[in-house]
Amino acid sequence: MQSRHRNAGSTELLSSHERIQPEQRWAPVPPRPGGAIDRSHIISLEEAEHVYQEGAERLIVGSGQSGMVKLSDEAVQYFRRKGCKVELMPTPAAIRAWNDAKGAVIGLFHITC
Repeated sequence: MQSRHRNAGSTELLSSHERIQPEQRWAPVPPRPGGAIDRSHIISLEEAEHVYQEGAERLIVGSGQSGMVKLSDEAVQYFRRKGCKVELMPTPAAIRAWNDAKGAVIGLFHITC
């Protein structure tokens, strides 16, 4: 897992174990090819399929400063079927968890609210 992706809006997906700083910010980027921007704070099944990488054992989700992001029931079931543990927490805590993470881990960080 050596990829780095930017998802629609202001969500950052990391899977290469880059260390990030709590004050680090990214500019909004265009939507992924062929996909519409989902401006809600619910991670859909389609988004879950997009961020998952085969072999990932853990997904750290930064749910924003105030914890606005949630997973849809379908996304929860998808990650469960893949054997990928999901940890949903406010983004500052998710950054700390990411920086300490070991193994096949994906990070998805919502950084705007």
